[in-house]
Amino acid sequence: MQSPRYALVAYVKSPVGEFVVAFCEEWPYIPHLTVVKMPDIQAAEQALRTGRERWRQYPGSRRIPLDQLTFVREDANNCWIDLAPVPLGGSLVSP
Repeated sequence: MQSPRYALVAYVKSPVGEFVVAFCEEWPYIPHLTVVKMPDIQAAEQALRTGRERWRQYPGSRRIPLDQLTFVREDANNCWIDLAPVPLGGSLVSP
């Protein structure tokens, strides 16, 4: 199954003229779960509203496999570095 790609299109009026700008997302949207510490309750509430709206608009299945956790660290604003993947559903140690 191929995930849809999203585009951002805006009509801009400025002192130099009127024009349309567009951006097509390079990567397909892949449903995922994110657990994050937000800086304050207002940021958390806004993130919840945004996530709910995007999930409402998502045309794909409402079921996703959850087979791996990945611990990440924020490097720069909205840039994440994977620190440690943890596979789920199997044994992490040999008998």
